[in-house]
Amino acid sequence: MAAKPRARARFRTGPAGLGVDYAGNPVIDPTENVLALVAAETKRQDDLRELTTKHLEEMSSLRAVHQDALRKLESDRLDAIRGVDQANVNTAADRTLAAVQTLAATTASNADNLRTAWDHTVQAIIERVAALEKSSYKGEGKGSGISASWGVLLGIVTLIVMLIGIGSVVYMANRPPQVVYTQPAK
Repeated sequence: MAAKPRARARFRTGPAGLGVDYAGNPVIDPTENVLALVAAETKRQDDLRELTTKHLEEMSSLRAVHQDALRKLESDRLDAIRGVDQANVNTAADRTLAAVQTLAATTASNADNLRTAWDHTVQAIIERVAALEKSSYKGEGKGSGISASWGVLLGIVTLIVMLIGIGSVVYMANRPPQVVYTQPAK
């Protein structure tokens, strides 16, 4: 069978008018609605940008305050370390001064003791040499195995050796002390 031709819809002919929806109500132009939505979205984005900028400024300000606080704390820490180092230097200097003063007092005392001992030793040698000279003038002790001249010579040699020994001790006692610096305890 042959198909029936379809009926054509009838269209109005004439100028275009307001559109109507399926219920016959006028259609609202979406352009105004879209423009309102775009304006609202633009305002929202502007507000977000403004809030973001404000937030970034606040964060920058907080960072600056925090950096200042950290800088101050670090400065205080370094000052405390310098103070401890300075105290260690002062303590070491005080200890060194005390050691030098003690050594100076000990050296002076030792020098006095050495002079006194030297005076007694020299006096004893002089007395013995005088006794030997006296006995040699009188001629005593010729048969005792050593002549008086050998005794005098031996006394003089002993005296010279003692003078050299005492001189080196006095020299060592009057030398400036050697200062030894040590690391402070941590």
